[in-house]
Amino acid sequence: MLLTALAIVLVVFMPRGVSVDVGAVTIYIEDDECNVSAEFCYDPDLEVEAGPLWVRLEGGDIPLGTVNGTVFAILDEEQFAEIVREEEISVHGTVSYRSMIGTRHEKKIDTMVDLSFLGEVLSGIEIENVTLSTRFPLITVVDFDLTAEMEREVNIFASNTEATISNGVSEGKIDLRHLELTSDGVGHGKVEMPTTTLLALGLWGRNVTVEAWGLDAEFVFPFTS
Repeated sequence: MLLTALAIVLVVFMPRGVSVDVGAVTIYIEDDECNVSAEFCYDPDLEVEAGPLWVRLEGGDIPLGTVNGTVFAILDEEQFAEIVREEEISVHGTVSYRSMIGTRHEKKIDTMVDLSFLGEVLSGIEIENVTLSTRFPLITVVDFDLTAEMEREVNIFASNTEATISNGVSEGKIDLRHLELTSDGVGHGKVEMPTTTLLALGLWGRNVTVEAWGLDAEFVFPFTS
């Protein structure tokens, strides 16, 4: 009788499926590499611990590392842009959890994780306190503060990477020397670009779009002639 009751308890309290939601996200881009870390929240929450996990992308599976309940992955620009474009990722692997009676079990998972908010994280950007300087002939350095309405806990840091800037008429490449935007919606940036690019952007319209790593921000260009 005792064994039968135990078996029934195990069946009742063993989850049929484990889904994953995402909490705080930190994106750190440097040169041609992106380190993305995220807090995974599991449902049902039965003291779940991540085992080996992978993200399934077009080019193959990417392993996820785990540190204190946070998972992370090292991605290139194409891989990260794919995640932003598709708005969700397929995560598969193994998790372990403690049941209601205290025993620990392992379970394979294969679930979709919603990341649609990443594509919106730079919406509503406002550029403030812009200053110009020069570095060598014909290179303009732009320092600025920025604010954004952040609906999710996302922190973005980038350095020494390339971005595309356009205004619908002209387009050019800029060097993103430094960018930080924290989840409280404030940040700072520094870019370098050919002075000719700056002048061309200022000739047409007031709205410009900056795109890098699948993320884009549209804002009012502060140097319209």
